[in-house]
Amino acid sequence: MTLTNRPLASRILAAAALVAASAAAVAAASADRPDGPPPPDRPMAAHGMPMGGPSMAGPDAMPWLGHPFMLQRLLDDVDATPAQRKQIREIVGNAQDESREQRDERRRLAEQMAELFAQPSVDAKAVEALRQKMLAQHDQSSRRMTQAMLEVSRVLTAEQRQQIAETMKTRREAMDARRGPVERPRR
Repeated sequence: MTLTNRPLASRILAAAALVAASAAAVAAASADRPDGPPPPDRPMAAHGMPMGGPSMAGPDAMPWLGHPFMLQRLLDDVDATPAQRKQIREIVGNAQDESREQRDERRRLAEQMAELFAQPSVDAKAVEALRQKMLAQHDQSSRRMTQAMLEVSRVLTAEQRQQIAETMKTRREAMDARRGPVERPRR
């Protein structure tokens, strides 16, 4: 039987199972990630962090705010002064501390979604209410990272911000070139 011949309810159930399993996997994976940067004498991959790619910064971070190594390189690229570096590290550190605190809430919500899905009868209203909570939590995280970006923008000069934007664009294009064309599976 092909996917298109299955009754709609079966397809919805399969999709819901995938969402619940994904939520549980994300919660479990984030529980194993160490907080903070890797020790200076250990490479990032050995510290349990992926090498490169958008996930390097974590789910709530702006790409250049998320990882100390990337931030350090960007500050080097724009010849940031010691005073600028100190201010930016403080801004980014505060934002990352708050993000770590919110991670526990994200994990708790993902676990609740998995529990709702595992019930003999899935309560659509409870699932929707929980989805709304997850959306609000994501919005709070996004607002905090945007606030941090604005605070950092006040520390840097317009020229430095432009250099960072160009550097990020170049790195993104290089990553896309290495990745190659993305093929989408056919339905």
